Amino acid sequence: ILAVAAAIALERSFEVKRLTGIFTSSRAREEITFDKIVVLRNSRLEALVRDYTFWDEMVEFARTGSKEWAKENIDASLSVFDVNAMWVYSRDCSLIYLSDDLEGLTVHFPVSEEDIPRLFRDSKFCHFFIRIGGDLMEVRGATIHPTADKDRKTEPRGYLFAGVLWDYRFLREMAALTGTEVRFASLHEKPIRDTSANIMAGEAGFLRDLKGWDGKPLAKIAVSFKSES
Repeated sequence: ILAVAAAIALERSFEVKRLTGIFTSSRAREEITFDKIVVLRNSRLEALVRDYTFWDEMVEFARTGSKEWAKENIDASLSVFDVNAMWVYSRDCSLIYLSDDLEGLTVHFPVSEEDIPRLFRDSKFCHFFIRIGGDLMEVRGATIHPTADKDRKTEPRGYLFAGVLWDYRFLREMAALTGTEVRFASLHEKPIRDTSANIMAGEAGFLRDLKGWDGKPLAKIAVSFKSES
């Protein structure tokens, strides 16, 4: 009986080690895949901000604030680039124009005019999250420069920000694209512990911090899935 029990225990130990290796590899693979899909899903947000901010016409708009130009070139860009909001600020950081398609939601940009230059101390680009109503919005921003200054070496002529809403519909889309379950999580939530029970059941998951403009976590999302056995 002792010999049989020892054999069973040894076999279980080997099985747990095998599943632990699969579990770890599967989670790492899912994390990489999830992050790549999120980046790909919102690649047009980054493209919009990058391309529209070394453009002579945008430089001129940051100076004049032409509403006619904004309607033709900013309002129309929301659907083309699949973004939900755009803000344009002048060289002195005053808001020139706001365009959004968020009916019924108040769009408040939480960064003050005094703090906008802080976003670009280390780079001509920034990336963070803000709260819009009860949802979150991913925001990318860049300094505005003439077309000839693609390396952005001149002084900024203004600032442009664009955002994509992260609501429950967006999370469902991410879940469908990645084959996982995605939900908003508490800031205090901890990652799923790698217990033997979870490993044997193949239950895996990870958390992602969504940081605000000040670099502090604003929210979290939890991603869970069944690991390969």
